[in-house]
Amino acid sequence: MKRCQGHGPPDSTYESGTVAVPPGPARLYIFSDGAYEVDRVGGAMWTLEELQEYLLPEPPDEAGEIDGLYRFLQEMCGQKTLDDDFSMLKVRFD
Repeated sequence: MKRCQGHGPPDSTYESGTVAVPPGPARLYIFSDGAYEVDRVGGAMWTLEELQEYLLPEPPDEAGEIDGLYRFLQEMCGQKTLDDDFSMLKVRFD
């Protein structure tokens, strides 16, 4: 898993780079911090590392994977609407 960061003030400078995708199936997720900065009911905030652990296994229902994650986060925080934006894009390489 490779993490790319892209935040900062408008005058920030950014580096570009490339990553070779090995042969075989692979998944690329692009998401906002609202996909993991979610307060649990009566507990700590969910972390980027926990999102990574959630996404690593091959999903049983690939078509509903992102919707399933959103429902999971709703249950975790005890709210129908999350406090932060939730944006996620998945690209699958076959």
